[in-house]
Amino acid sequence: MPDQEAPLSALGHIGQIDYTVIFARDLDAMRIFTKRSWNSRSRGP
Repeated sequence: MPDQEAPLSALGHIGQIDYTVIFARDLDAMRIFTKRSWNSRSRGP
């Protein structure tokens, strides 16, 4: 049983890391997007 639990917890840990990386990427994309929209907004119509 312990041999079966180890891979599962490892997989869960890897999935958590992947989710964090994806979340960080989304945050960067949002930051860039807001920066662009802010620049176009400050320039005027």
